[in-house]
Amino acid sequence: MKRPLFVAIAGIQPKIGVLLSTPLAKRGMEHLPFRKLRFPRTYTNDYVGGLYAKVARGLQKRQSLNRDKLLQNVNLIIFYVDLNDGSETRLVETFGVEALVISLNVPRILQMSTGTRNQQNHVANIVLREINRAFQGIGGVIDTITQEVTNRINKTCLLLPPKTFGREFLRIRDQVHSAARERWTGEQFQRSLRKLASSLPAREGYFIRQRSGLLFKSPGRSVRHGLAPVWGDGSHNATCVIRGRVRFGVSFDPRFHYDCQLPNRHDRNFPGCHGPERIDKGRQHANVAPNDNVR
Repeated sequence: MKRPLFVAIAGIQPKIGVLLSTPLAKRGMEHLPFRKLRFPRTYTNDYVGGLYAKVARGLQKRQSLNRDKLLQNVNLIIFYVDLNDGSETRLVETFGVEALVISLNVPRILQMSTGTRNQQNHVANIVLREINRAFQGIGGVIDTITQEVTNRINKTCLLLPPKTFGREFLRIRDQVHSAARERWTGEQFQRSLRKLASSLPAREGYFIRQRSGLLFKSPGRSVRHGLAPVWGDGSHNATCVIRGRVRFGVSFDPRFHYDCQLPNRHDRNFPGCHGPERIDKGRQHANVAPNDNVR
């Protein structure tokens, strides 16, 4: 079954986004338009934060509230107009774990007039052509990510919990987005990802946080007993929900987690998905999900 494809486009005016919804739908993409989010001509923290909130609300409205089916078998892509001013790093820092963030090289549209319907359609067509070109270039990257988080879920480095694993995760995140930005082939990305994975701290065949010695051992499919939170689930927020089910634009098994053994002298404080968590002294292990949720 074909995966539902959710897309958002950063760096365009809301009226252009509305015009893109129908042609994108014809290409099998569910567009999340931002009718009231005005682009300030650079990616400010306020703009990116508002963008995330609207993406989350859009996903919540369009997806089943069933705990098991929520965000099941979906892709999530954030396109952005590349302004070449460095501010796009805010998009990667905010969306770069759950979504695949893909550049669109059309900065000239910011200087184009959009006062008439013809002018708006002209800008929309430029953006649409660039989206089509981008998809042709990153198909192999998406396919590789899909293989990693589905068929290689127990071996891949892509699902490591970002905050719990620590700074080494930034190497993983940045390589994924470099592959998307530079339009690597699937083979190029796969080779580079394998090389990166082999350079990460490991012990007994499992990834390890070098600083603390915490071993990320993935259980077999039959003993995956965790389940990512849903909308409005206790103190969890939208980031907890989305990151618990989608990684680099591809959904994965929301019951997947790591069994982390806790030596007696191990620090029992964890960053958690939305706030710090502490494991009781008597426990010998913690279940840590890809979204950093600790049980």
